Amino acid sequence: MTDDPRTHREKLLEDALRQSKATRGTRAVALDVLLKLMKERSCSPGTAFLSSLYFAGAFDDHPYFLHNREVAIGLAVLPEDRSKAGQSKRHPHQKEILVVIAGRLLVELEGEPLTEKRAGDVVVIEPGRCHRVIPVENEDAAYLFVKTRPGDEPREEECSLGNP
Repeated sequence: MTDDPRTHREKLLEDALRQSKATRGTRAVALDVLLKLMKERSCSPGTAFLSSLYFAGAFDDHPYFLHNREVAIGLAVLPEDRSKAGQSKRHPHQKEILVVIAGRLLVELEGEPLTEKRAGDVVVIEPGRCHRVIPVENEDAAYLFVKTRPGDEPREEECSLGNP
């Protein structure tokens, strides 16, 4: 397979759909199947980027993508996405909403202590607010993220919250 991230993401989604049809009889991708494949494949050499997958936004990830400049939507799995999610960052123009869909994780927001969030919890991060997402020890977790104005530059800036 090519080293192109788009090709890896396309294959991941095609396999998730195929496995969902085979095991659930559904014509849609089953979330548990997709999360399982994201976790498995992001651990292979050179494919750590599969720990986070966008479905909509200004910069397309794969052929099944809703390209727009108003909203970005994606999924991330932990602990596999630790290196990206755990970096302190701020989005100067984007409001970000995190919805924990499996397990538990830690969220740190500028001016607030590290807080544990569980499946069903929602976190709203206002534009310009420094934040990071950290796995609880090495437990499995997954979250949905929604970002407004994904194409506005700069999309992300480094900031400091302390050590992960």
